[in-house]
Amino acid sequence: MRFAQDCVTLRGATFSSRIGDKPTLPGDTAMTTKADAGKIEVQDIEELNYAVWPWDLRMRQLSSGRMLANLDFAQVNGILLTHERWSKRVFATGATPRGYLALAGLCADREFTWCGASVCQGVVSCGLDGTAIEFGTPDNANHWVILVPTGMLTGYLGAELTADLLPKERSLTSPPQLVRQLGSLVLHIITLLRSNSSYRSNRLLLDAFQLQLLAAVTALLACADETGRLATTRTQYAACRRALHIAETLRQPTRIDELAAAVGISRRGLELGFREAFDISPQRYLHRIRMNGLHRDLRRAMPGRETVTEAAGRWGFVELGRTAVEYRQLFDESPSTTLAREARLDCRRLSDALTLRA
Repeated sequence: MRFAQDCVTLRGATFSSRIGDKPTLPGDTAMTTKADAGKIEVQDIEELNYAVWPWDLRMRQLSSGRMLANLDFAQVNGILLTHERWSKRVFATGATPRGYLALAGLCADREFTWCGASVCQGVVSCGLDGTAIEFGTPDNANHWVILVPTGMLTGYLGAELTADLLPKERSLTSPPQLVRQLGSLVLHIITLLRSNSSYRSNRLLLDAFQLQLLAAVTALLACADETGRLATTRTQYAACRRALHIAETLRQPTRIDELAAAVGISRRGLELGFREAFDISPQRYLHRIRMNGLHRDLRRAMPGRETVTEAAGRWGFVELGRTAVEYRQLFDESPSTTLAREARLDCRRLSDALTLRA
């Protein structure tokens, strides 16, 4: 499943190539809704996977208990802002949205891993135009995210400056005050647009917000150091990434020695790399990925056409009693309860906010 750029209507604008010049915005009056804002609440890891689209992610719940996630969002002239709080630890693989620069930072002192780097205060995770990523968040994660259309940045800065500023790495170290400035601006705009619906059709206000966001992003990128803070060596990280991709295809229990040999690293090297880059042991990850696969199949199955035994067997779980106990500990419900729930996912998605309505 990929993000189709031509399905998104972005606010048109003609920008000067000089930073600080006011953009010339379209004068049409037919399009009255220029912004959107709201809140998405989910209570299941599969609902979270669904809700965060246009992020092309496969997220797995790693810590025990029911997943509760809140996504406060606002969309300003095509720029998408989110404030996300996830109650349970998550590990995800996938890609950033195509056609966008994605930046994310902390709202609280709850570090997470992003593509082998540790994201802490003063560090921003980033991705450009469908960048392949993997990341791990802790329990009670609290972070902000901004998606800026790359075409909008090009219009604001000019092609040459944009090419120089767009990040080549997946994490950036920038002055903490600039990171805090952008994060605070994201949260402030979300709060204002959610609190008063009339602001969402105030063209002057939205244009001002758009310029503030572009200026804050530009300042952060201009002062950024693309070293990040690597959690492990690049060679070890590359081997661990290959192991992640192999793990995606596994449906049966696998020995760590075999996985290490497949990626050309020692067992100890794989274990150390996983702990340092992803903050989890490979053994635990392999078990959790199969348990999440079982949960995904049960969540999407039609009652009466699938049994827990059949689904568990596909993921290599043969001791159903033990599996049911571990499943309940992880997802706070029995496998049969998950199967009995409606298969459809009908919560709102972030991508809904990117379609402006006339």
